[in-house]
Amino acid sequence: MLVSDGLGVDPAEVQDATASAALPAAILDHLGFELQAAYGTLMQAQLPQRLLDLIAQLDSVPAVKGEDAKAFRDGVVEALPSLRTFALSLVANETRADDLVQETVLKAWAAQGRFIPGTNLKAWLFTSLRNQFYSECRKRKREVEDADGTIAAQMIVPASQEHGSDLRTIWGQIAKLPPS
Repeated sequence: MLVSDGLGVDPAEVQDATASAALPAAILDHLGFELQAAYGTLMQAQLPQRLLDLIAQLDSVPAVKGEDAKAFRDGVVEALPSLRTFALSLVANETRADDLVQETVLKAWAAQGRFIPGTNLKAWLFTSLRNQFYSECRKRKREVEDADGTIAAQMIVPASQEHGSDLRTIWGQIAKLPPS
C-alpha cells in the first residue's frame, strides 16, 4: 500500500472501491430524471396563500430602505418556490415545510441589514432554512411528550424560601435561650 495522503490510504484504491460500489449509469440517469420530474412538479405548484400574505405583511414593516431593500424583497419572493421545494425534501410534510419557509423568511427579513448586496441571496436563504431545520431537529430530541402531566408533576420543588424562614425561626428561638 502506498502512503500518499498521510493517512495510510491510497487515493487510487479508494476511487476503485467507490467505482465498484456505484450504481450503473442507466440507473443513475433514471433516478436523475425521476428526481427532476418530482422537483419540477413541486417547483410549479402554487405557493400557499399564507406565504404570499407573509410577504405582503413584511412589506409594511420598516426595513432597510432604498433600492437594496426592493432587490432583497424581489429575491426572497423569487426564491420562495425553491425554498419550499427544499423544505419539502427535508420534512416531506407540507405544513412543516411551509412553517420552515415562513420562519426562514422572517429571520431573513429581520437580518436583511446583514445581507451583503451582490452576494448570492438564494444560497443565504437556503443555508438559513437548513440551519433552522437542524435547530428544530436538535430541539425535538430534547423535548419529552407529557400529555397527562405526570413528568411535570414529578419536577415540583418546594420553594427554597420556606426552608430559610424555618431556619430563621429556629435561630430566633435559640437566641432567646439563656447562655448557659
